[in-house]
Amino acid sequence: MYVLALLAGLGLLTWGADLLVRGASRIALGYRIPPMVVGLTVVAMGTSMPEMAVSTVAAFNGSADIALGNVNGSALANVFIALGLSAVVAPIVVSRSILGRDLPVAVGMQLLLVLLCWNASLSRIDGVVLLLAGVAYQVWLLRDAVQGRTAVEDVPDAAPGTPTWKNLLFVVVGIGMLVFGGDLFVGGATDLARLLGLSERFIGLTIVAVGTSAPEIATSVVGAYKGEDEISVGNVVGSNIFNVFGVLGVSSVIAPIAVSPETWPDLWLALACLFPLIVLALRGSMGRGVGLVFLAVYAVYVYWLLVAP
Repeated sequence: MYVLALLAGLGLLTWGADLLVRGASRIALGYRIPPMVVGLTVVAMGTSMPEMAVSTVAAFNGSADIALGNVNGSALANVFIALGLSAVVAPIVVSRSILGRDLPVAVGMQLLLVLLCWNASLSRIDGVVLLLAGVAYQVWLLRDAVQGRTAVEDVPDAAPGTPTWKNLLFVVVGIGMLVFGGDLFVGGATDLARLLGLSERFIGLTIVAVGTSAPEIATSVVGAYKGEDEISVGNVVGSNIFNVFGVLGVSSVIAPIAVSPETWPDLWLALACLFPLIVLALRGSMGRGVGLVFLAVYAVYVYWLLVAP
């Protein structure tokens, strides 16, 4: 049953990711919105719904380590697994445009989180600060999206195709399938891990984190396969940003989150994993070799968790 749940979850994730990428890319084309912006907003928020659900419930139930650990673990999974697998499937172009706004915001959000956690807790006021920072970023993003709209004659294949309502339906249904598929995947993987005798800490930092990141992973891989590189990269960067200001902002407003000493290595690692993206954006591409290195780095991280006391 655990294996069947895993397979069903993966099937829904793959199908849902295909619908989401298809609908989002067509909306971007139809309304002349840069695909990177769509990846940073609609796609990123939609694929972050499992993290939102897990961390919010965990905060409400007083499970602070799960609420914060899920976000930190998901940040690592988004970068090293989602982008690593995407590059292995098909080498991807990493637009330098994210250096001017989105990567600095991602680094700034993670630094802000570190500063807010310095007193060993995330209070309701801290949650409001995170939410306000996120709103400011979304306004900035929306303004740039409006200014960056391309003239119709400059957009290839701009002729009317699938109606907007159908593309929106693809997006909504795709997000729903990703959330449900992620829930099946997390449940099956967690039960299987417990059956194998793995610790709760290991399950929370890896299996639950990877499971809630499964929509991001599936969406980025499908995006790379379809040649929608900006959606793949924007999804990862946008999800990391949304996880900090949206997921932790809402969670800490619901219930203050205590920050245990064991959490600090993960906070720093979640910040450090953003710097390889800066290097890749400067290079302008990510090949299969780099993708394999990213996957190897995550494997080393999992091994370290296994052997860590």
